[in-house]
Amino acid sequence: MLVCSLRYGETALHSTDMDYVEQAGMILYALKKILQERQKLRGVSSPTEDEWRAINGAIAATGFKVDEPWSSAGMGEWQATLEHALTASY
Repeated sequence: MLVCSLRYGETALHSTDMDYVEQAGMILYALKKILQERQKLRGVSSPTEDEWRAINGAIAATGFKVDEPWSSAGMGEWQATLEHALTASY
């Protein structure tokens, strides 16, 4: 349970809301890693620097911190899942 004091105009997040925000950060970071790997592999210049800034800003907005052990582990799981989905032939 998330407990906090609120000031006027603030809203409370339920723990499940926070879990989704954390998951969003992990997913965005995992997609960033996949894009970086594919960019190096294929020698392409996209995403552009501005697009990378937007991606990094979106990740930062979730509060995701890759240097925390549980965060990087969760991100690794998402990266593996997303890579599999992107390369699977249906």
